[in-house]
Amino acid sequence: EGELVGRDISNWSEHPLGRFWVTNLCNAARLHIVHKYGGMYLDLDFFALKDPRHLPNGFGYQGKSSANGAAILIREPGFPWLKQVQSDFTRNYNGNMWGNNGPLLMSRTLPLCNATINCKLDIWPKDAVYTFSYTDFQDYGFENFAKLPEKITSRYKLALTNSILMHFWNKVIIEKEKRLMERIVHLPYEERIREFNSTLYGNMFFHTCPTLAYKTFGSIS
Repeated sequence: EGELVGRDISNWSEHPLGRFWVTNLCNAARLHIVHKYGGMYLDLDFFALKDPRHLPNGFGYQGKSSANGAAILIREPGFPWLKQVQSDFTRNYNGNMWGNNGPLLMSRTLPLCNATINCKLDIWPKDAVYTFSYTDFQDYGFENFAKLPEKITSRYKLALTNSILMHFWNKVIIEKEKRLMERIVHLPYEERIREFNSTLYGNMFFHTCPTLAYKTFGSIS
């Protein structure tokens, strides 16, 4: 179960391989599981806007030439491109270079798909996955929706209809959500819900995960 192409990963926790070995173990596990079983992998700071059951194989692009592997859907086990990705992982492994075995790995191997391997894989453009840049989300993600610039609200509304996923930067969420909680924790339940739902991030949370949103923000104390 712990075999990545060309490398045994089962005992990495006992023998760390480089400065970023924990991140790289996660990268390896992601590749191994999706390759072996098929399925969809998303980082935790994504909201799904389309039912993955109705989507073909696909891969999210963060920029014109940046594929970071944070969003990938492969339906069938043993997808040939992922085998090539794993081979590159082991062949060019560098545990002390951030991103070498993650974002950079995906960017350098994606051209192999269809070029040297016959594989059907849709490339999801940036707008279909990364609606907001890090800076945009940092500036507007936890501000009152009614006071946001028109360029932000129109992009958000368009994404609700056209995008596959919406990415919210976890680093920003950790920082800003805590401040929001501190501000609304003493409010009555209805006001607490209304305050959170009035933010860009909160609105998306309630739109895609209403049960979890009400449970989470109705029970804080």
